[in-house]
Amino acid sequence: PEADVDCLADSQMNIGLCGYFLGAGAIVGYTDVVAEFRKVIANYPKANVDYLANSQKYIGLCHWFMGDQATALVEFRKVVANYPKANSDYLADSQRYIGYYYYNLKDYASAMVEYEKVLANYPNANVSFLADSQFRIMDCVRRTGDWEGALHTLKKAYAAIPANETDVIKQMLADNIAIAQKSLTSKKETK
Repeated sequence: PEADVDCLADSQMNIGLCGYFLGAGAIVGYTDVVAEFRKVIANYPKANVDYLANSQKYIGLCHWFMGDQATALVEFRKVVANYPKANSDYLADSQRYIGYYYYNLKDYASAMVEYEKVLANYPNANVSFLADSQFRIMDCVRRTGDWEGALHTLKKAYAAIPANETDVIKQMLADNIAIAQKSLTSKKETK
């Protein structure tokens, strides 16, 4: 029965999560943890899509933290491509890591495209994923030297955060708006 498959997939995924959160590398290696997450996908393909997507995401995270970002990129893309009906948090987080990949290569145009996909495709995802993506878009714009564009992006991010969300996120964005305004002002004064 389906309920049994979900129960088994959940149990298998939790074995992987235990290894991941209890110190992959210290207790077991990330390679062992990846094997546990792969078992979820291989052994329970008919399980609830969230078990499959989350396991796939953690495979990507394990590779990311092992320093193999190229393999992590492939794994994160699988989450987005293979599990489009999964929980939007799993999808948004995977999409963000695709953006991080390009950001780390200093390919800011490609990174921005990926961060914009988070905002466009997963508007109901965790607000911290959305705020981080918006912030990173600003940072990519800033790194290209477009301080006015960066300021515009920050203001857009600030306005998009619901009033009931944490003041910490809004304050972080407000602080960054002030920094961008100050940098823009000083750049204009030195011209």
